[in-house]
Amino acid sequence: MANLARVSLGMALAGTLAACAAGPVDTPYVSTWDPYTVNYIAAKGPVHTKVIGNPFEGSQEALERSVTSAMTGANAGQPLRFSTQEDPKNVSPYRVVVLFGAEAGVGPARVCQADAGQIKQADGPVRVIAALCAGNMRENSVTARLAPTTAGPDDPAFRSVLRQMTRAIFPSKNDNILGNSSAFDL
Repeated sequence: MANLARVSLGMALAGTLAACAAGPVDTPYVSTWDPYTVNYIAAKGPVHTKVIGNPFEGSQEALERSVTSAMTGANAGQPLRFSTQEDPKNVSPYRVVVLFGAEAGVGPARVCQADAGQIKQADGPVRVIAALCAGNMRENSVTARLAPTTAGPDDPAFRSVLRQMTRAIFPSKNDNILGNSSAFDL
């Protein structure tokens, strides 16, 4: 019986550590975001999503599919769909940029102007920045760190971090706006 308890405790700790392997999601930056804007964005079709960098051995296309799949429906409010394919009929100024392994000096405030030339693959944790952009202006952003042990783009811990980041850049409320403290909290 004692051995069973030790094994159960060991498995629980291993599961907890595995869930943390992808690293923490930092406190997000939220500007004048109005949670009801998600309805406008959803009505325009899939949110154009630019994925820059690749911390894994696999193809960029596989990473992009995993990122957009993990993000789809993870936001507060009306579920959003994400796509790396830009729809010419979608006239929304909103888009998402997910940047893996940014060079020094490329922080959340500049991620909406980031391009593929601003990638530096480094050993150790990979810094991930996700931003909701309106044109080239940052609306909201969040950063996280991926531990080097993350298995790949289909790793449940990696997908969990992306879902948390999506929730952070599309929050259900914005305490910076008076009277908007519980838009989707019912």
